[in-house]
Amino acid sequence: MSYVLRPLYLFASISPLTAAVIAPLAVLLDIPALTEKWYTRNGQPQPDPRASLILSGLSLSFSLVANALLVIRFSLEGRRWMIATQISVACWIAKVVVGITNLVVFGALTRNQPQFSYAEGFWSAVVSVIASGIVLALLLLHWMLEFKRDPSQDDQPSTPAHTKVQIRVAGRHFMLQNTMLIALIALTALIFSRIEQWTYLQGIYFTIVTFLTVGFGDFYPTKPSTKVLLFPLGITLLANCITMIVSFFSKHQKKHRDRERAEREKAWQISQMRAENPSLQREIAFLRELHEHQGWREQGVDLAQSLIGFLIFWLAGAAIFGAVESWSYGDGLYFCYVFFLSIGYGDFAPISPAGRVIFIVYSIIAVPIMASFAVQAVQNILERLSNRRMDQRRARFGDETSQATGESQLKNDPENNPSNEPTDEMHSTLVTRFHSGTTDIKSNTDVAMNTNDLKKLLEHAVSLERVARRLLVAHLEEGSPAQILLRADWNLQSRDLRILQSGTKENNSSYREVGAESNGDPESDRTYRNKAHGITVTEAGMTGAPQSREEEEEAEIAATAVGGMDDEETLKAVAD
Repeated sequence: MSYVLRPLYLFASISPLTAAVIAPLAVLLDIPALTEKWYTRNGQPQPDPRASLILSGLSLSFSLVANALLVIRFSLEGRRWMIATQISVACWIAKVVVGITNLVVFGALTRNQPQFSYAEGFWSAVVSVIASGIVLALLLLHWMLEFKRDPSQDDQPSTPAHTKVQIRVAGRHFMLQNTMLIALIALTALIFSRIEQWTYLQGIYFTIVTFLTVGFGDFYPTKPSTKVLLFPLGITLLANCITMIVSFFSKHQKKHRDRERAEREKAWQISQMRAENPSLQREIAFLRELHEHQGWREQGVDLAQSLIGFLIFWLAGAAIFGAVESWSYGDGLYFCYVFFLSIGYGDFAPISPAGRVIFIVYSIIAVPIMASFAVQAVQNILERLSNRRMDQRRARFGDETSQATGESQLKNDPENNPSNEPTDEMHSTLVTRFHSGTTDIKSNTDVAMNTNDLKKLLEHAVSLERVARRLLVAHLEEGSPAQILLRADWNLQSRDLRILQSGTKENNSSYREVGAESNGDPESDRTYRNKAHGITVTEAGMTGAPQSREEEEEAEIAATAVGGMDDEETLKAVAD
């Protein structure tokens, strides 16, 4: 059951972002739903009932308030965030209820005679209600699964605090970018529709076709003023929105894959802790296999998901446009293909009111899907193939020159250079020479050290080693032999430390028993411990880190290996 619910919880964490993308579109379509006619009789537009206009106005008002609260929602925290969310959800509910009532009463139950047909305003209202319903469902899903559940009562992961902050910041950017884009589309459509004597929906259709650089040719500027105004700033803004959306969801998917990979690696570590003979070679082989197979598996899954989404969108779009525009299915496939590639020959273009409304929504969704398929999947596959071939060539030429390089280094080594010139000696050599020439120092002499100083020394040493390892792992190439060796060595150290700590806990229990037998004399208990082990067992364990801290460090190193470190994290690590 958890395997089924886990993707649902992950989707619920980003559902507000999806709602932020769709919400401005619902507001845009509410405008022609109010300003355009709902019916035509024998091709002539018919006036709408006053009650229908009032309901359409209420629907637009609720959409504007709900959309504004969504923008504010991503900028607030705590109780104010909760209040904004509640009011926004209430407005979306009211908008959906009012919209459905208007469609049923003045759309489905009236003017059903054969001479009546639905016009642009009706189809705009239908699509707006559907989009508002999707936004409402996404917000309710996020509300129930993220804020109305107790994570301690189930085994499903809760969204980390830093992820919530990222989603809030990304949502605010999404809302601002989308609101600016939709406002620009609405303003451009209003200007061109008034000058060129088009309907407002036709102005929206023309603006989107222009911003997408499709250019079917069915609508184009004919007046000098509109030709002067035709400076499509929306092309850059639309490209920026698409890039931001694709980039965020790609990063979110990458973090999800990294978390799954870390969980599989942790399961491997747990299984290896039960092994009697840990092996560095076996650890290296596992990490190398995990990197190779998991990398290709992830790329294959990305390509399959993007390809399936593209095919479904293409085939479903061909069926919809074929049915609405009375085209054959082959013509629908051809139209979608030409539109996806932004060719726009103009031999096929939507001409019915329903077709143009559907095209407005379909085109805005199609561009991110095509960008995801072309950029995220195909480009990553080709880049991985190229990098793999380059790594193989580097490895081959590196192996050929490694022996000569090693021989050259040995010849230049001061220890192998039989010259009489004074050379620098290693510290260990100097210490050994000093001890061998000194008779006053006995072999069993120890240097006195305070326990607190030893504890701090161990903690600083482990912290320094951890930071150094993170820096190395972060800036080495992912999957490189050096990175795999560092991670494998750290995994073996972590397992050994856990075993030592488990033994230390058992010995501590025996110490308590011995202390009880010695009438609670602390000096006697400390002497027994030093004689039994020859070491001082500190609160920080053998390396100055408790088990929870070791697990955190291991998770940091694993996450760094698959995700790297940015400049800010690197500077912070160096400062520490």
